[in-house]
Amino acid sequence: MMTRRGIWAATGRALRYAALSVAILFGLASIIATSGGGGGGGGVGVTGTTGGTGTEGGTGTVALLVGDGPADDYDHIYVYVTKVSLIPAPGNAAGQVVIFQSPTPAGHKVDLLAYRDEDFLLGIRGDVPAGRYEKIRLEVASVEAVGGPCDLELIKLPSGKIDLNPRGGFEVRSGESLAIRLDMDANKSINLHPAGNPDKCIFRPVVFVDITPGAPLQRCPGNVTGTITELVDRDKDRTVDGFVLDLTGARGRLTVWLEPDAPVFAANGLPATVAILAKGQQVWARGRLDVLGRFRARVAVVGEVLTVDGTAQGPVQTPANLFPFRPDAGQELVGDTNVRLFQGDSLVFRGCDAEVGWDAIASGVPARVFGKLFTPSPSELRAAVVLLRQVTISGEVVGFADSAEGRRLTVQPPGGVPTTEVFVPTDTPIVLEGDGRVPLDLVCTGTLVRVLVDPDASQATATDVTVLTDSIEGMVTEIRGGRTLIVRPAGQDVGTAVHVRDAATILDQRSDNDALMSFEQIKVGDHLKVFGLKPSSCNLAFEGFVVLVVTP
Repeated sequence: MMTRRGIWAATGRALRYAALSVAILFGLASIIATSGGGGGGGGVGVTGTTGGTGTEGGTGTVALLVGDGPADDYDHIYVYVTKVSLIPAPGNAAGQVVIFQSPTPAGHKVDLLAYRDEDFLLGIRGDVPAGRYEKIRLEVASVEAVGGPCDLELIKLPSGKIDLNPRGGFEVRSGESLAIRLDMDANKSINLHPAGNPDKCIFRPVVFVDITPGAPLQRCPGNVTGTITELVDRDKDRTVDGFVLDLTGARGRLTVWLEPDAPVFAANGLPATVAILAKGQQVWARGRLDVLGRFRARVAVVGEVLTVDGTAQGPVQTPANLFPFRPDAGQELVGDTNVRLFQGDSLVFRGCDAEVGWDAIASGVPARVFGKLFTPSPSELRAAVVLLRQVTISGEVVGFADSAEGRRLTVQPPGGVPTTEVFVPTDTPIVLEGDGRVPLDLVCTGTLVRVLVDPDASQATATDVTVLTDSIEGMVTEIRGGRTLIVRPAGQDVGTAVHVRDAATILDQRSDNDALMSFEQIKVGDHLKVFGLKPSSCNLAFEGFVVLVVTP
């Protein structure tokens, strides 16, 4: 039947671009793959890298990052990763190369929904034999969900081994780095069956993968933690300007270079200098990977860092340099507190990494604070970094009007909140959550949206729009011209017209050897799961962006 996902649990979360659409836009090597079942080997690549014979000597660096797909029904989705390996192509003398291996059989716990805005560096290895590789093998011990229809359910994992296969393989070059990003689409991966079924929740992974030479295309700067094993003096001036970090969880060793103006904070949360850094210390750093696989840190903090989401309750008060802050429900920090900033050291950004002044902090502005909690009364959260979130307008579009400059939407939030008008300029990035770009003319009455608002505009103006995904499941009863199918959901007498878009991804999941397929290969009688936009005043047919051909 046609269903609307439960979408309101994460209305304040930042916009996420599907890995596939990013890959298309920037020309990256991209793969779409799913569970191989049994011994694996089922994934199929869309495109691969070119060149190379697999005979090149030397070694290169491979960084492995993990991101998430949308899953607004859930509070957390924990995937316990045990191992990630590169499988060499024929002719490559190297054997299987392990990029990450958990020190315990239970696996390394990764909360996919914690990485909507940034990527998690799962592992890095600097001595990968150069040459061609044909697969990325991901091994998972278990999957858990908190919240949503699979809350505390035993999620069945048909195969703990997932092979991702790019067409033509990919290449590790001597002296160079390669970034591999695994983006798991949880909404499509968790399949639900009727209540009472012992296999009610099944995790059949759908993974988007980007492979990029040099620095990865990171959505936002990332955070790393680990133990210092070596101090670095790059310019030999007897001043520490970096260190080697043994990543927490036996995930490899990462060279961290401090940017020239990067502040350093001591274990008590107060500003310090690089002179306090020492071997054996636990350190948190925020920054980006560079083209050689080094981490360029914008800030570093000794010891554990507390991360708290919440809302500013007022501006920064001087000369104390404090602002009142209310943590969101469910955060580790409970109750209103003051956040202390340090002039010249505490960094304040809007969005990912647009540095702004303290005057951008105001009542009602959502924020994420990275810092240290000072507990003696009165307590305060000493901030190393403050990320200011854009205000989000979420709800159903109940009206719209067009102009030459764009489209004005009237949005009805849930819960009887009054409607809000927001203007969407014609050049605003618009995506279907998890499934690629959406033209503005498909955003109309009946569409569920999540709109990020420009904080500097005099009227509510969108900077990004996420259109929330609908789905339909059923049997193909007719194939019409113009890439249109008639799909009849189980228990219904009348089918729904489904227009499969030209750029849609179509994946055959009827066997362990999943494969990409063309629209022309779809037959009457096939059972489909289609993700896209339901019929509305803008589109008479269901607009299909992703099509899974499955076993009924």
